[in-house]
Amino acid sequence: MLSKILKRSTKENTAKSAENNNLVFASTSDLEAAINTEDDFRRFYYSMYHSSPDTVSEFTKYREKVREEFPEMAVPVGRYFVLFGEAAYMAVSTYYNALSKQGKPENFRLYAEKRALEIEQLHSNSQNLAVPVELSEGQLAEDKNLEFYSLLALSNRQIFPKSNVC
Repeated sequence: MLSKILKRSTKENTAKSAENNNLVFASTSDLEAAINTEDDFRRFYYSMYHSSPDTVSEFTKYREKVREEFPEMAVPVGRYFVLFGEAAYMAVSTYYNALSKQGKPENFRLYAEKRALEIEQLHSNSQNLAVPVELSEGQLAEDKNLEFYSLLALSNRQIFPKSNVC
């Protein structure tokens, strides 16, 4: 549940805007760890794949196909599921590889290409351990740079509610 994230929120991921409104950054792995309900899952899914899990698309069909291929790597969340291990890698890497070819603008395609390579390396490293670790979708997609720059912008008070814009 999101209350877990808010309880975990400490000085490193909370910043006060000039009007005393709290803004919180939650990584994909934080959102994933907080899933207790379908609403939590939908928030997590959107953070990962920029759409609703209820939207019928080639990607949601692909993700369902991956779950069918690796049923032991899918953890149910009501009508939804979170993937782990090879299944998670297939879904997340496919998504970022597609963005690297079709995303807009150009700098986003370059970002997606870089993330696809980082995800590939993270998955490879996790599988080459003495005891392989089956990472989840949220763990594979977590972008430490995004977290750093978001927290920096929050602490610099560069992110604030739109209602506070002069």
